[in-house]
Amino acid sequence: MPYRRTLEPISATFLDRARQAARATPPPPEDPERTPSAPGGPALEAVLLAVAAAEAGVNELTYWYNFAAMEKGQKQMVLELHADVATRWSTFFMQVADATNFEGGLFWWDDFRALLDLRNALVNFEPAGKPPNATAYLRRKNLVLAPPAEWVVAVTTPAVARFAVNTVAGMFAVASRLLGELLNDRHVLAVWGTLRFDPL
Repeated sequence: MPYRRTLEPISATFLDRARQAARATPPPPEDPERTPSAPGGPALEAVLLAVAAAEAGVNELTYWYNFAAMEKGQKQMVLELHADVATRWSTFFMQVADATNFEGGLFWWDDFRALLDLRNALVNFEPAGKPPNATAYLRRKNLVLAPPAEWVVAVTTPAVARFAVNTVAGMFAVASRLLGELLNDRHVLAVWGTLRFDPL
């Protein structure tokens, strides 16, 4: 199977690009009057790429789980590919957690749901639309620009970019560790065990 010989998951490439975009995000101007009036820039790229990494990653992690499980004669994981990405991650973690007696909980859940809400609002942007629920969540974490900036401009901060990358990196870090512990498979460890998911 050609995919088995892939040295690095596609999701890792997306996450690395998101990390680069986050590092390239300029700080907000000290003068509120100079706040950009239009959305865009590396912060939004970081958000979109981080979610793309999460979507590709849960599929890849499930593939590797099932590949190793099949070789060992173990039960394979069922993942509904038509389900939204949050449901797929929740399903993946619940099945792996059950098998490993993991009790850490889905500590990333609220952050990831907010990240997804923000991504969805960006790709379905309506100039006259109301702000997504994620903006209030991010404001409570002091990650966005203060009013009167429009919400789509307010989220273009280095803090939001780091939030996007760190949320997904944290999910990958826990998932890959559990996968390695559960399967103890040399192919899985060779691919996922060498990747780094350090926060920014």
